[in-house]
Amino acid sequence: MITDEEIRDLAQHRYSIEAVAKFNKGIAEHNPNGDKGLYRMSPLQILNAIDEELIDAWHYSVALRMKITTLLLDCDDYRKQIAKLEKELSDHNKVNKPKKNDNNNRKKKD
Repeated sequence: MITDEEIRDLAQHRYSIEAVAKFNKGIAEHNPNGDKGLYRMSPLQILNAIDEELIDAWHYSVALRMKITTLLLDCDDYRKQIAKLEKELSDHNKVNKPKKNDNNNRKKKD
């Protein structure tokens, strides 16, 4: 089991690597000449940009929730199928259980 502190440390480490790379990619895409940039944006422009990012994040969250729900439902279906097959196998084994003297009777007939 992973602790909260370990999750924090892993998250911080990953963020420190990925955030720099993502930010640098954004600079190259949106401000390659250095004549734009976040600090030059008006407060309203920054809020609009945040809104756009939040809308994207919302859609990612909904899509992920749908995928997880589908996987969980599929998993439940598979568990039910496995339980049904295990019961069928158990019932089959009970019905076809060899009798103690079955092998002796077969040898005598041959």
